[in-house]
Amino acid sequence: KEIADYLEVRKDKMYFANVKDLAELADITPKDYEHTVAFYYTEDVVCPVAALVGAIAGKPVGSFTYKNQILLGIDPLDIDAMKLNEIHEAGAITFVQKAGDNVTSEGKTLGGEYIDVVDSKDWLVQQIEYKVQKTFNNTDKVSYDNDGINMLDSVVVTVLKEGFENGMIATDDEGLPTYWTDFAKRSETDPADRVVRKYIGGEFGFDLAGAIHEAKFTGYINI
Repeated sequence: KEIADYLEVRKDKMYFANVKDLAELADITPKDYEHTVAFYYTEDVVCPVAALVGAIAGKPVGSFTYKNQILLGIDPLDIDAMKLNEIHEAGAITFVQKAGDNVTSEGKTLGGEYIDVVDSKDWLVQQIEYKVQKTFNNTDKVSYDNDGINMLDSVVVTVLKEGFENGMIATDDEGLPTYWTDFAKRSETDPADRVVRKYIGGEFGFDLAGAIHEAKFTGYINI
């Protein structure tokens, strides 16, 4: 709990915790722990959740979902649907067999958010902060005019484009990415902000691509 509380304040890392008894989650599940993943596993294995981290750590953020990840090095648990539902209700995920493969049962954090959504949000925020700062570092002066503002706009667009290429951002019906930016021109900024050299007129947004975790189909047979 102490680690989970600490990381929920920082919001820059994901905590993967091993859980053998669902009672361990009783005092923390009411809170929104979106940076904590509880991996329920009862077999006698040292750090079983490392199998999950090892399976996904090398993949680009946004390019995968945590549900149905095939894990190596540990055996699936033999549990029924009722127990599986109990695990998910407690905020945890586990490791089961589906269609002959050994896979993760769900892809949510302890707080109920999808892990890939948290990954994508954190990545975008951190990359925009990092690359904007790099622009300041590598430019003698980012002028407080439309040229300087366009430079910052371009940095944000570059990050959004990379996020789209990684699968974080959805496409519209024409197949185009759904991200956008809106950066106020110098004439639209507050003189008081210009005096203290602070620009607060930049906005961006996008439609999250998400993922399909289950599917239902209707079939028709003609005689």
